[in-house]
Amino acid sequence: MKIKEGVLLFFAFALTSCGYHFTPSQYEGERISVSIPYIQGDPEALFNSELSRVFASSGRFDCLQSGGDYTLDIVLLSDTNDRIGYRYDRDDATGRRKPNILAVENRRNILAQVTLYDAHSGDVILGPVPIKASSDYDYADPGSPKDVVTYTPYGPVPSIRYSYGQLNTVEGAHDDCSPKVYTTLSQKILEVIENQMFR
Repeated sequence: MKIKEGVLLFFAFALTSCGYHFTPSQYEGERISVSIPYIQGDPEALFNSELSRVFASSGRFDCLQSGGDYTLDIVLLSDTNDRIGYRYDRDDATGRRKPNILAVENRRNILAQVTLYDAHSGDVILGPVPIKASSDYDYADPGSPKDVVTYTPYGPVPSIRYSYGQLNTVEGAHDDCSPKVYTTLSQKILEVIENQMFR
């Protein structure tokens, strides 16, 4: 019996001296209520809705507009686009390649500042921390007639009016990628907060 106790004490000492701790998180097994107020820079509340959905889907959070135990304060600091894809333009009559190039792919980058507060004490639990998400999208260059018109036996049909993604305008494709980039950003924010509260 004494040998068993000695072995247990040895392992307990060895593990704690190496920095291992077995104290469970105070939040483990609980559903935490989090208020997500209006997000600055999100006038149509698309990001706000997706963030609430992602948090609620995790099974760990109940999302409220107000009155939660914690408040998640988010500000969208920037929403920018980088051109990352190009192709050569072609002559409409001959199909030969022209020396000029056209942009056909962008990367949308969103930077958010995230702060988590204890709603009762006002103490900062996390942040402010910057979190970034990106999404790539293709589009048609309106300067090229071949990109904006499809020729059929019945005559030309404007493609942009009836298409998504690669045949969309740069503005339309930018907006179409909003759900994807907002989901990615929401998942990153969730991961950071879970690591803080459930580590």
